Amino acid sequence: MEVDEPPAGIGYGFHANGPGGGIVLRSGHEVNGRGAASKFLRVGAWERNCKGLINENQPDGDSSIKLNNLYIKGFRDRPDVPNIDSNSDATGIAIRAANADSWCRDISLTGVEVHNWPGVAMRFNSGWGVHLTDVKSMNPARGGVQFRTSRDMSLLRVTSGDSGDDAIAFNTDSHFESRAISGITLDRCESYTRQDPQWWAALKFGGATEALVTNSTFRYAKNALVTIGTFPGFDPRNIRVNNCRMLGGEQHSFEVRANHAAGISARGNYMHNPKASCVAVSTMDGKPATFDVTVTDNTLSSPGSTHHITVQENLKGVHASGNHLIYEYTTAPRLRLESPKPGSRVSSPVKKLQAYARASVSNSKNDLHKGNVKLFINNHRANFDYYKSGAVVRNKPRLRRGKNKVRLEVSFVGKTTQKSWSFTAR
Repeated sequence: MEVDEPPAGIGYGFHANGPGGGIVLRSGHEVNGRGAASKFLRVGAWERNCKGLINENQPDGDSSIKLNNLYIKGFRDRPDVPNIDSNSDATGIAIRAANADSWCRDISLTGVEVHNWPGVAMRFNSGWGVHLTDVKSMNPARGGVQFRTSRDMSLLRVTSGDSGDDAIAFNTDSHFESRAISGITLDRCESYTRQDPQWWAALKFGGATEALVTNSTFRYAKNALVTIGTFPGFDPRNIRVNNCRMLGGEQHSFEVRANHAAGISARGNYMHNPKASCVAVSTMDGKPATFDVTVTDNTLSSPGSTHHITVQENLKGVHASGNHLIYEYTTAPRLRLESPKPGSRVSSPVKKLQAYARASVSNSKNDLHKGNVKLFINNHRANFDYYKSGAVVRNKPRLRRGKNKVRLEVSFVGKTTQKSWSFTAR
């Protein structure tokens, strides 16, 4: 591809139009820019499968490529470019070794930003020693930062935002059948997808091993925020997620769904307000299995389902302890008297006293049981029957002639609500 100086006023060091790619990187290259102020590269033509920066020797790999303080802009924000182009392999930065016996080694990105690309913002295939520091991948149509069959990777203060599918992903590739993806560290990273992503997670491990994730924030995803799963032939193992924040999401905060999983742990995390459970562990096919998964010392808050932790019934080896469970339910406990009505005058004896007590994390469910409810008649604790519909029923209550007072108390997730009323028995 030809690379020309931009027209006056564009503000980019290089301006590329046309298919194929912008700048070709070779072994030993070190490219230095001045960050967002200098706006290093702009690719202006909408061409499927075009690249901003691409390494030259893709079959055999390239080594010692360093990119520093670069700002690269694509064109996904233009009105003539589809929001999601699933057929495109367009990439802001693509560094790859295509041969199964080759590696790209010692790849370093520092202070690099890629904005508005039509496809995957960054992709590294078969890399060994890939280190990203202060890197941003913003508003890609597809995934933000992706690694396949790589080893020895560190991500420090990496942000992948408004992604169209997996924002940060580590996936084993079937093309490299003998290689699992391994040796991963993430620290102080942040990722989230758009409200209408194609696919899944804020952070995804597919068949990865030996990963440590710390002090990071995952804010929104169409599926689980942090997903640990199986790739054919490669089951996850030795993946630790510690002291992270997982906020919102359309499914679970932290999910393990694999054929087998060993050495998986979530410790000291804050998981808040997923639409399903905070933690979910299951097999791919629902069959009995034994995992090694530890969930401990986490704060699990406001799951959309009735469970903070969901574990497949026939699955063994999931250990949960020391977790702080918080239920900030969306509908306050509702208490109302059905019969006798407040302030009414009724004939004695009264056949039935009935009220309703309901509380739930969604409007369509009732999460109370009889142990949550207390009934008092004239300041004396009374027995009653409780039904899942919320009905509190006391048959043939002991009443006195004249004024009678009834009190209903509901204790739910550490809070107590009560309501009192009175009526007159003649």
